[in-house]
Amino acid sequence: MPEFENQHYVPKGILNNFGNMKTKGKYEVCMIDIINAKVGFKSTEYAMNARNIYDVKDTDIKILEKKFNTEIEDPMMKIVEKLLKKTDVIRITRRQLAIIKKYMLIQIFRSLPNREGYANPPEREKLLSDYNIRKGESKLDFWKREMMTILNSDWDSLLESKDLISVRFHARTLHGGFLMFFRTKEEFVINDSGVVCERIHLEIPEQIRENLIEGANKMMEESFGINDPDNIAKYMSGYKRPFIDTGIWMPLSSNFAIVNVNRILRPYVMGNLPIPHPFSQSNLIGHLSLPKTTYVNETKIYADLEDQMKNHETKISTLSDEEAFSLKNMLMDEVILKNKNDKDAYEYEVRKIGASETKYWNSLVMNEVHQYLCFKTPQKIIPAIEEYNQLKAEGMKGVNHDYRSYVSLLKTLKNT
Repeated sequence: MPEFENQHYVPKGILNNFGNMKTKGKYEVCMIDIINAKVGFKSTEYAMNARNIYDVKDTDIKILEKKFNTEIEDPMMKIVEKLLKKTDVIRITRRQLAIIKKYMLIQIFRSLPNREGYANPPEREKLLSDYNIRKGESKLDFWKREMMTILNSDWDSLLESKDLISVRFHARTLHGGFLMFFRTKEEFVINDSGVVCERIHLEIPEQIRENLIEGANKMMEESFGINDPDNIAKYMSGYKRPFIDTGIWMPLSSNFAIVNVNRILRPYVMGNLPIPHPFSQSNLIGHLSLPKTTYVNETKIYADLEDQMKNHETKISTLSDEEAFSLKNMLMDEVILKNKNDKDAYEYEVRKIGASETKYWNSLVMNEVHQYLCFKTPQKIIPAIEEYNQLKAEGMKGVNHDYRSYVSLLKTLKNT
């Protein structure tokens, strides 16, 4: 096959971490194909990929695929190599943190399910991406333009992007969150999105929902210049079925994963406050922790922060404890961003999880499969699939797939 025609929507370097080496540099994964009802081992060279899906209308039609390699996959894989070392503490710089979050952003956009959403959009309310399509531009061409913009931009530029609202929104969501790292002695699985959200559905009275719509519309107008309460605000506020995504789970190998935790949980960790319902339902709660930080401009940060606190002293005195904490946190973020340095360092404790929690995260990944699910050892994944099948049999709401026919097939497979 000619070079750059075999295009992965989950990088081959990541898939290798879920596979077994067959020959030097060549790996294969066990893969379930839920559309064609197939199970078997497949080379990572030809797993989670398609021909020419990232080709663009340019003098070099392969430029987007090439930039995936040079602009994000190569730098990310250097970081992944560091992350997968069996240490209890991980230390990364601000620059490396930006690369990780940019990789998560591009993975959200490049995935097969996301592409299908552009190619065959369902009937729905107007979404963020619909505001920036050019006249005569197809949705798939626009999708590629969004990804090209991500690859060509530094992280700070993406946070302020005025041309591509969807890119800016997702970048800001990731930027506001904080990372956590997880390791298991069991095995993680990966699907054709490469990421999955832990989503908690909320029970919100109708009147409060209307307030949420008003707040969402105000946010969209202030941040993006959009005033469309009947469409985008309803979507952003989860009008039909309110929810909150507590974290974005991204497995990087069969025993290591990253979570970008929703910023809404950060004040509870920083202030050691009780975590209220429904956030307390999250599987992350027992593990929540923030990194230890070392700032190059630490002296200036503390001086500026002291000045800010004095300037807001009167206002802070009128607020509740939670409101005051939130304002102080916002001021601190502003000061840190003003004095940031690429060599600022973040030190994370790797959280270790057992079989039960591993099955939980695997069930979320299995539930969001579009077509493919990949993993290393069939025998180690069968218990998680059987547990997922039990939820399906019990009629649990939101269980999307039926994997019952695959258990017997997987039992006949052995890693070669």
